Amino acid sequence: MKLARIGMVVAALGLTALADARAQDVGPVSSDAAVAVFARVVARARETGALERVVGLHPFIMTRHFRDDDGAPRFERRFLMTYRIAVEDDALRLDVVVQPEFAPGQVDIGYVVGLDGRMRSMVALTGERVEAEVRDGTLVVRQVDQGKTTEHPWDDRLLPKIVAAFVLPMLADQGLPEAWSFRDLNPFGQVTRPIVMRPLGANDEVDGVRTFGTFEGRARETTRVQVSVDGQLVGIETESSVNAAGVVTHLAASRRITPEEHARLAPTWQDDPPPAEEPGGPEGDRPR
Repeated sequence: MKLARIGMVVAALGLTALADARAQDVGPVSSDAAVAVFARVVARARETGALERVVGLHPFIMTRHFRDDDGAPRFERRFLMTYRIAVEDDALRLDVVVQPEFAPGQVDIGYVVGLDGRMRSMVALTGERVEAEVRDGTLVVRQVDQGKTTEHPWDDRLLPKIVAAFVLPMLADQGLPEAWSFRDLNPFGQVTRPIVMRPLGANDEVDGVRTFGTFEGRARETTRVQVSVDGQLVGIETESSVNAAGVVTHLAASRRITPEEHARLAPTWQDDPPPAEEPGGPEGDRPR
């Protein structure tokens, strides 16, 4: 896949904040740094055994919905994506793989965060390779293909969005604040302004699901994360593109699938599509 196309996939995942991202006025936000929030919640989850619900394979199908400026559907594209989480010694590792349907290529992203909440490293292959690691209190980011290195002083608010928005909502019952703030290191090597995450609407579950939202520079949430009553993340929606009238023109919606469905789909997910009986839309739009 071309770099621009892969970049759109990464943005669709909600892994990047808006260019002018800033914390929103959404009510009281925990004054604790993101590092402290993560460390406290994970430590409690280890004591109670709740961390077991987070570890392992989390497979999803992401559908990118493209709409015109009036909100009418244009076309869709699907991706098979897996989040794999492991706790190794004193660190949590989260690896993401994203594969387009009926097309070659994939996105690979890996983060390692210490159980003390401090990020240790990132490797992202999104059409170009980006590597990051923390050395002696400095975040060093290397855009390998460009031969560019950037250094950032350590900030205790730094917590990758993939980790903050995927792992922590599943541990909300382990002492997670009602609202908290963090800064993302996205797969392109950019450190964002603060992002606020909090439950949406009433705190009680609706139909057995509780929804959290990230606020990244506009009045309403950018990403919605849905967690079941038993603490499993079951859906993610990101409004990747919104026009001046507030109409969502690109929505990336992920739904959890079972490990069995993932095992069935994975071997042929990127094969050529079957012949269409009638002329259809763009390649990859046909249902599987």
